[in-house]
Amino acid sequence: MEKSEKPSKTWAVVSVIAGIAVAAGIILLIFGPNQLLPSPWNYISQYVGWLYFCCWSISFYPQVFLNYRRKSVVGLSFDFLAYNFVAFTCYTIYNFSMMYVPEIRREYWGKCSTSTFRVMNDLFFSAHAMLITAFTIFQTFIYERNGQKVSNTAIIILCVILLIVVVCIVGVWMHWFSWLNPLMVIIVFSNIKLVISFIKYIPQLMFNYRRKSTVGWTIYNILLDFSGGTLSIIQFFMNCAILNEWSGLKSNIVKLGLGSVSMFFDILFMIQHYILYPNHDEAPLSEPLVLDSIEKQERTHSHHKLVSLNSIKTP
Repeated sequence: MEKSEKPSKTWAVVSVIAGIAVAAGIILLIFGPNQLLPSPWNYISQYVGWLYFCCWSISFYPQVFLNYRRKSVVGLSFDFLAYNFVAFTCYTIYNFSMMYVPEIRREYWGKCSTSTFRVMNDLFFSAHAMLITAFTIFQTFIYERNGQKVSNTAIIILCVILLIVVVCIVGVWMHWFSWLNPLMVIIVFSNIKLVISFIKYIPQLMFNYRRKSTVGWTIYNILLDFSGGTLSIIQFFMNCAILNEWSGLKSNIVKLGLGSVSMFFDILFMIQHYILYPNHDEAPLSEPLVLDSIEKQERTHSHHKLVSLNSIKTP
């Protein structure tokens, strides 16, 4: 069975890679090259950009398909899903406001509209990520979850984030602070995405560590995310080298830092999946993963109680 599955998985991976390459090429033909770069680098850079865009966009689907195939979400951290949904919701609001709210556009861009296409790219990606994450959360309600739930720590953190958002929105509406304006509120949304990006992977990493297994969680999400991050950094440095303009390093240091942190966690996940916990059989699904110790204690207690009753009845 394993021998027949390996070729099918290999062909699936090859098909995905080919699909990404073709999709990026089609999108490049539709939207054209980067007009700021000389030929042929304008096509090469833009193609690399669409490659990482496709990698990141489809990286959410392997987990959805895995959940559907197993009819179970056991092994997937609900904290990670909660953080991801809030992060991409905030990022969608940020990009939508930058794209369609005139007051914010005027204040941020002024009369410049050269970055409109980039923002449209970001808006599509963030909205798509938010919706597919919401669907994954929906799967946690209809498939086997084995007692898993969002942790109290994650609930507290998300409540604090919600409180900050409410205070900012009401503060603008009520004119509480002279420095607080709609643009500042939108920047708060982007900063929330920034902060969550630093912590969202930790719950899944720790969950795998406690279970000593990655069963129920897909590595393909990580491989696609790592590929997208690598390609985005390649494109960034490629553009800087072609234009001989390195000042962008300062203005994009946060973005580069975020990409590096994400890739660092990707490497840790790969180490867990391929080295620390190489057994990817479905066997762990037969054992409770969250309430295991409690149920074992209850069974032991019931057994001792039954033995005691039998000893009393025996003359």
